[in-house]
Amino acid sequence: MQVIGATLVLLLLWLPSFLSHLVGTWLAVRHLAVSKAFLRTGSSVSISILKPLKGMDPGLLQNLESFFKLVYPEFEILFCVGERDDPAALIVEELMKTYPHVRAKLLFSSESSGSRALNPKVQNLKPAYEAAVSDWLLVSDSNVFVEPEYLWECVEGIDDKDVGIVTALVRGRHFQSFAGTLEAAYLHHFFARWMVLAWRFGFPCVLGKSMFFKKSTASRFGGLATLEQYLAEDYMAGRAMEHLGLKVLLMRSPVCQNLSEYSLHNFWSRHLRWSRIRRAQAPIAFFCEIFCSGSLLPAIFLWGALGIKASLIHLLICLLCDAVMMLTLSNRVDFGGSQWKTLRWLFVWAFLQIANPLIWLASYTSRAILWRGNRLEIRRFGRLEAKS
Repeated sequence: MQVIGATLVLLLLWLPSFLSHLVGTWLAVRHLAVSKAFLRTGSSVSISILKPLKGMDPGLLQNLESFFKLVYPEFEILFCVGERDDPAALIVEELMKTYPHVRAKLLFSSESSGSRALNPKVQNLKPAYEAAVSDWLLVSDSNVFVEPEYLWECVEGIDDKDVGIVTALVRGRHFQSFAGTLEAAYLHHFFARWMVLAWRFGFPCVLGKSMFFKKSTASRFGGLATLEQYLAEDYMAGRAMEHLGLKVLLMRSPVCQNLSEYSLHNFWSRHLRWSRIRRAQAPIAFFCEIFCSGSLLPAIFLWGALGIKASLIHLLICLLCDAVMMLTLSNRVDFGGSQWKTLRWLFVWAFLQIANPLIWLASYTSRAILWRGNRLEIRRFGRLEAKS
């Protein structure tokens, strides 16, 4: 009886990972495979795009230029920079000269009045948030690259009065290096799968790289003033919309992130920061993540329950699911000549199965993070506190 009981426990520990791989992959592929025939069927509303910038991200010129090439009736771009001597300001000024027909402004948060926000991104956004002429706002990070039809995809579905915020998945672009492929694999496997799963089951999962919402709606929960005390302002925006009885809408196409100069240090620090945020905001869900975020630990559970053959079959199925996710997201937009290599991806996949549990464990060692030169402490529910 003890052996049967132990076997059942091990199978129960294994099952969530296996089901999340199968169901999550099926839902994600189904969501991403929908034809773009629905484009330009939504309302054409005036949009103010808010772009917080700091320093020179990889591919910054191409990323920002993609917004000047948007095909949409009426929009403005408000670039937010901390200081006038920030090199990102020079890029914006050059683009504004190259595309004089696009309505664009460059604003500086250091010159704005009001209290300083602990969240550096929110602090940067304040002057643009106040200066926006449109009620519909699109907050988009500096490392995002989009296609010309992007705004048409944002407005698809906003006629539904229950929609509070529109967001998107993210996929890697130009990931030639090992670390770049590692980040792309994480985004295309775990992140995309769980974002679609969360959305399908009604959890308000929002990505800060693409947040489209009405300023008047955000004012009902306090707007930026409410979000500035949290590091994950995107997650809290989704929760705030949920409390208003509104839902999150997930776009069919992902936005792109340039990974051409990505390093292992970037990967570790970025995902350790994300893990500590998730741990603070949803401690129980984060604790359960270790059973679903990778394939190695569940494979060990299955080995103990049914033997090595069952464990290897589990790993093979998970590998195939991740390969489908990688191909589905990678093939959505042309890579500009850069193709990920199968052997490198297999090595990256194996490396990721070890890295995920290590990052999970490391998240419990401290609540402190370093983000864009700011040392911060994450308190309960994701609230921020300055750290000296």
